[in-house]
Amino acid sequence: MRARSRLTYAGVAFSLFLAVLVAVFARPSAGQESAGDLVPDQQVLTPEKSLVIAADGTPEYLSPPTEAPRPFSHMLIRREAAVPPGAALTLFVRASIDGTDWSRWEEIIPNDDLYDEADGPDVLWSQVVDVGAVARFWQVRGMLTAAPDGSLPVIRRIEVNTLDATRGPANPAPDMPLAPAEKAAGKPAVVSRTAWGSPDGQGSRRAPAYRRVTHLVVHHTAEANPLYPGQVNWAARVRAIWSYHAITRGWGDIGYNYLIDPFGTIYEGRAGGDDAVAFHDTANYGSMGVAMLGTFQSVAPPEATLDSLVRLLAWKASQRGIDPLGSSVYYGCTISSYCKPFNAGGVVPNIAGHRQVTPGHTTCPGDATMARMAEIRNRVKQLVDGGVPDERPDNGDLEIDELERSFSRSPANWYSAACGVGGHTYYTFGTDNPAQSTNSATWRPNIPERARYRVFVHVPTGCGVGQPTANAVYRVHSADGDAQRAVNQGSASGWVDIGAYTFDAGTSGAVELYDITGEPLSAGRVLFFDAVKWVREDSEASVALVDVQYDKLTLAAGELLKVSFTLENTGRSTLYGQEPQVEFGPPENGYVTAQTEGFAGTPSGPAPCSPKDT
Repeated sequence: MRARSRLTYAGVAFSLFLAVLVAVFARPSAGQESAGDLVPDQQVLTPEKSLVIAADGTPEYLSPPTEAPRPFSHMLIRREAAVPPGAALTLFVRASIDGTDWSRWEEIIPNDDLYDEADGPDVLWSQVVDVGAVARFWQVRGMLTAAPDGSLPVIRRIEVNTLDATRGPANPAPDMPLAPAEKAAGKPAVVSRTAWGSPDGQGSRRAPAYRRVTHLVVHHTAEANPLYPGQVNWAARVRAIWSYHAITRGWGDIGYNYLIDPFGTIYEGRAGGDDAVAFHDTANYGSMGVAMLGTFQSVAPPEATLDSLVRLLAWKASQRGIDPLGSSVYYGCTISSYCKPFNAGGVVPNIAGHRQVTPGHTTCPGDATMARMAEIRNRVKQLVDGGVPDERPDNGDLEIDELERSFSRSPANWYSAACGVGGHTYYTFGTDNPAQSTNSATWRPNIPERARYRVFVHVPTGCGVGQPTANAVYRVHSADGDAQRAVNQGSASGWVDIGAYTFDAGTSGAVELYDITGEPLSAGRVLFFDAVKWVREDSEASVALVDVQYDKLTLAAGELLKVSFTLENTGRSTLYGQEPQVEFGPPENGYVTAQTEGFAGTPSGPAPCSPKDT
């Protein structure tokens, strides 16, 4: 018995040793820390009768400082309130590490991507609030504005969901290399679910449904900067979004198929592959939803984000035969009782901003993103067609032709011809009926420095496609305001000056051209969309004549003077020459002046001769 006991104790000790050994070697290494279960904590406020009057006389609600059950790095707010017509309710949230020193107040922005028709009109979901630290306390504030009849909003319930998403990989690596340039429409590098720390790995707690992708829908996640300033952990934000979608919202998984951070890193979203139906625009069936991390209402998405977005969309468009510039019926809209009231026909651009799926319901993906959607579609098409776009907008070379990425055009039917700058131009036909207008384009330069620039538009010749329009109306958007300049493309050719304007540095300026020419569509007047260039003007422009030589020093009446010289541009502006004036002499003589132009005296007698003024 004693020997058996010793064996038993030894076995137990050995088992414990193995367990400890396994635990030590199974512990995640630095950078591979487990994300845990990512289950958020929820605390509920019922502030219906807890209003106070602020110092300025405004009614407001202020919750007590509240300690969360566990430390948290992210927050999600759900509020239920009855807001009378004409009234307003704005919520704010802040956090504290110790309950004494508090972060700034962050306004709660409606997150339409989380809304479901079952919520009803009184429910609002917030953006994911990034604390920027691991906090323990939170506080909510509500500012109320009365309706014209004096009635105030009634806040029935506020749910505060807190979560520590910092446990997990901070800088996960993509699972595959970037596609080489010769395979421009190949799949770009993607950080897998396992790599960014999904608790479900490559699986999902809800089995996916499937529908072949026909539409690509772009979102922004609408988060602001962290409450505490510092470096953002983007993988942690992806984990937080997963938790709030999968658990708090009850969807069982993240609502987007892919997410992209400001550095261009692409994260895998919904499990099950790209045809898996996600939860992102109320329609969902037949779309791939891609969310850019951040809010892009007034600030444009970073170029790295847009570059990755374009490559991701081009890969899927190429794979599924999706026309990047086209529109078609979105199946999800035809079966969604929520989508139908906003988009009865269900026709959506094949590459769409979220707001284009349900017009009037949401501002997603932000005004600044929508301003770039035409460019995004054109860049996707260029990749699908086998081209590789420029890596960045023009910077210094301020000549934009219609094949460069700084040129964007509307999703419509376009024609092309082998003429114009670079041997290519787009064209369409002018109309006088706004209801028939479908074609427009934008040339958007990246101006290196605020200054005055002269704008030239190029009118191609020898295209052989019909009679050009007499009224191409270019719209110039500059720091001076908006201006319109009409060009007769039937009589003009080459570079046409449409005026000088002040442009701020960056991409805020642009030239636009629409197919509204004032001519009936039946007339078949061709409208060309060729190149545009910006030439900086310098108020101190100067030139110098170098090596001036004359064949004689005096000139009798009726004689010609031969002058040769070199013109040196000593200023900063680009100068343009003038074609020989044939009416004053044969072209081989160069520029031949009239007598009255070249004399300091009179043409009736000899006089000293001076070079022609430039």
